[in-house]
Amino acid sequence: MLEPKELTEAGLAARLQRRLFEADAPVDAGRAYGELSQAVLQVYDGGRVNAEKLSAMRAWLNLLRRRRWIPRMMDTVARMDEALAIYSR
Repeated sequence: MLEPKELTEAGLAARLQRRLFEADAPVDAGRAYGELSQAVLQVYDGGRVNAEKLSAMRAWLNLLRRRRWIPRMMDTVARMDEALAIYSR
């Protein structure tokens, strides 16, 4: 039986990059998706919103929205928008 490999943060970001974003998406898209996911989880756990981080995430998403992407990536961007709305509460 194969032992599962431990997935590092860099490995997770690379996997997210391949699965959720187009090949010509920004190289930090997978990392940004992971960071946004972690930020939302912190809010759900009673954590505080970091205004500087929120502003940077919003600016990054605004850059993505300036272009038309394939449907899969447009769905990813829409989900990130939803997550950002939750994080902004």
